[in-house]
Amino acid sequence: MTSNAVLAAEFGPTGEARSLLREDGGVGMPIGPLGRINFKQANTQQLRGVLATSLAGTQRGRLLCTGTSVVRGYAAQGNGWVGNPVAVSWPMLLAKLIGGAARADYWAGESGAGSVANVLAGDARLTSAGGVTIAGFYSLGGQALQLAQNATLTFTSGSAFDTVDVLAQNIGSGGQFTISVDGGVTPRATIDTTVGGSAPKKTTAVVPGGSTAVTIKCITAAPVTIQLIATRTAASPGLEIINAGWAGSTANYWQLSGGGDPWGPVATAAQLLDATAANAIIHECVINDAAGAVANFYTDTQATLSGFKALCDTVYMIPPPTTVANIPASTFNLYADAGVAAAVQLGLPVLDMRQVYPVSPAAMTADGTHPLAWLHAAWARQIAAALTV
Repeated sequence: MTSNAVLAAEFGPTGEARSLLREDGGVGMPIGPLGRINFKQANTQQLRGVLATSLAGTQRGRLLCTGTSVVRGYAAQGNGWVGNPVAVSWPMLLAKLIGGAARADYWAGESGAGSVANVLAGDARLTSAGGVTIAGFYSLGGQALQLAQNATLTFTSGSAFDTVDVLAQNIGSGGQFTISVDGGVTPRATIDTTVGGSAPKKTTAVVPGGSTAVTIKCITAAPVTIQLIATRTAASPGLEIINAGWAGSTANYWQLSGGGDPWGPVATAAQLLDATAANAIIHECVINDAAGAVANFYTDTQATLSGFKALCDTVYMIPPPTTVANIPASTFNLYADAGVAAAVQLGLPVLDMRQVYPVSPAAMTADGTHPLAWLHAAWARQIAAALTV
């Protein structure tokens, strides 16, 4: 396990953030119950297998963490995208807490940031020299980044790697990109990086072992869009934790679950999962982006979860009850309870963070909606405990 002292070093300069990493959860708030509902051997067997074999280094596992900007880490440092907030999101910290063969060396598309500059500020592992725009379509994890001819996108991994997975697509046809590592070393094998039409395509490149940064470059007049960059070490399989939460998600987006829309959450979850790995999903209740009648929220949630369940073991999670700006506090529990009911009706396990953090102190959030870094840390600790006991 990574110690809290190590985690605290990543949490910015404030003494408050560090003090709140105590084992009691901070501000006198006990860790409390695990918040597990309907956890059974039958509905968590695949999930437990993913964790056991991937953390033992005997099989690749991929854990997809989906939901809203609450998952993404927006405002976790107290000021929107400023301060590299993705680094202290609970999926990133979950990898550190679990330790062993867990890693969160990915970048998944982002929307709602308003500009590429904000995307780069939100995740310091990603850099660009220009020619990159936010693509005009949505998918799980947000909007992809579109690269014009000669534009580059560089991702610096948190650990060395020998394999790169890129999920790319474009609106049009004939776009092509190159993959290079560490300032110009090309992949060992020739790979097809041509994408056409709107169908996404995964390209896997084998690169020299010990690589630390990968650069994607568009080499055609036709642009390409990059939805996912993930790095790993093929010789040492482990648990790949991908944060596919995204800012600016809407109730309308989650309503696409039952309609077979190619950019809907179920269709794009299938893209971000990996057929060569054991997969599992943790899906956060999208309360802060909910709208309309609670009954409709129930229906949309069930459609999403049903689709996820068909892909792999799925855990549904109610977030800690920070004040939700666009939903009155009095109705928070109505949406949360509807989500729990939808999940249990499908036989899915639920992590209900309301049982762990039943109150909503002002220290939880700087903007009235999004958890601060210390709460992401406590949240990650709680998830790790719930999934590994």
